[in-house]
Amino acid sequence: MVIDDREHVRKLELNRVLESKEVPVKGKNVRKCLVPKVNFEANEYFELINWSKAKLISPPLLASLSSNTILQLISSKAKPTLDINLADIPCHTQAVERCVKLVTQASSKVYGPERRDGFIRATITFRSSMPKFDTKSEFAIPQ
Repeated sequence: MVIDDREHVRKLELNRVLESKEVPVKGKNVRKCLVPKVNFEANEYFELINWSKAKLISPPLLASLSSNTILQLISSKAKPTLDINLADIPCHTQAVERCVKLVTQASSKVYGPERRDGFIRATITFRSSMPKFDTKSEFAIPQ
């Protein structure tokens, strides 16, 4: 929305970003992701969710922009060009990489979507039934 061709949409989003930057971050905990309800009657992409009910969180891609820079972008008529290097932002979490590895294993061992799904579910079930050791002292070394 920040680089939309329509000026009123850009200003709307930049005001939301500015508003979200002013909201203090509570604690250092991981935020719970609450997926908002989708408005299937929307005519524009920015109407897909009810912004008045949505909890505003500053977008990570725009974290480097200061409030003054955002205010300048709001007052500017020109479409902004944001110099954000996406290569510096990780696109996969460790959990996603684990899933990619598991799907790759399943694809090489079985044929067909049903069998692959069964292999993945069986592997996950087996792993969850195994004991979990959080520290070295919990490992029992047979002597």
